[in-house]
Amino acid sequence: MSNFDIITLLNFTPPRFLCEKCQAILFKAPYDLKEEAAKCSVCGVRYTPTENYTFHQVGNYLSKKGLSVKIENPIEHGKKLAGIAYRLSKAESSYPPMKALFEAIDSAQHFIHFTTYGLSYSIYGALKLKAQSISIKGIASNIQPDFAKEIREHNKEAEKLEIQIFEQGLPSKDWESIPHQKLIVIDGLLAFKGAANMTESGWRKSANGRDLIETVTNVQKIAKLHNNLFSPIWAQLSKTDNEISMYEKIPLASNPIKPPSKVEVTPTIVEIQSSENLNNGYKNWNAFLQKYPNAYEPWSEADDKLLKEKYMIGMKVNELALLFKRNPGKIRLRLKEKKLIKKK
Repeated sequence: MSNFDIITLLNFTPPRFLCEKCQAILFKAPYDLKEEAAKCSVCGVRYTPTENYTFHQVGNYLSKKGLSVKIENPIEHGKKLAGIAYRLSKAESSYPPMKALFEAIDSAQHFIHFTTYGLSYSIYGALKLKAQSISIKGIASNIQPDFAKEIREHNKEAEKLEIQIFEQGLPSKDWESIPHQKLIVIDGLLAFKGAANMTESGWRKSANGRDLIETVTNVQKIAKLHNNLFSPIWAQLSKTDNEISMYEKIPLASNPIKPPSKVEVTPTIVEIQSSENLNNGYKNWNAFLQKYPNAYEPWSEADDKLLKEKYMIGMKVNELALLFKRNPGKIRLRLKEKKLIKKK
């Protein structure tokens, strides 16, 4: 192509992040300087600042969670995926659609997301194999009970593969809630859409014009398709709260670890009575986490409801700390976030 202008490469902006709740494809960190808030524009989940991250550091938080999209040599990777799309569009007899699908799955570097009304064992096997190295998330409807059982009971064989299942035989009243979309997204750079399910039958029929598969290579259009057809359903099925506190989860360790400098650890009544001050109250970070095991866990809606009820009837911060197994500093922070006490 002699008239190709390399300046167009400057317009190539690959995805940068995925939302923790809905897995939406994002081209920049989801925060607004005017509102001074971090929020996903697709599902609306809010990322609450903590001592670990301010609102405009939400990109750092997502990176820490493994939700930054890291593609090695994106130009070359894009060319490879474009080659798959081009050959598939040419309907070459030597390049059947199933081969294109398997090559696309094998070429993925960071993530694969899909939604389908049917799934075959061979494609499921290809996804399990690829999920040994990358994250794969999918929504599969119309799945036979035996197959659904296979997926659920043997999920440890591919821990990076997560499939939300709608089994066959659901009551007719639930029909409208069953997803019927067909979409496969590879790294946010290539998408397959159309009428064909992720089955051998669907993809092989497309070779004879009996089913429809379209490729999408425009990254903005791919993100729009993904964020309209996949993300809203994933968000509905997700167990993630509508408000995410940006804490770094600190695991228990065999050796003492120095706590983050800004962690607020307020002594309890017992500690005050025994004259242990804040700095000497926890000589071991493990001891702190054993006393407050929920200190860095996200707050659920049920937690917030119970917190408000108990605080409104007069329960003290130290008592709430014992109830929720979170240190008093975290209790005060949550009360301020929920505007139950005034920020100083």
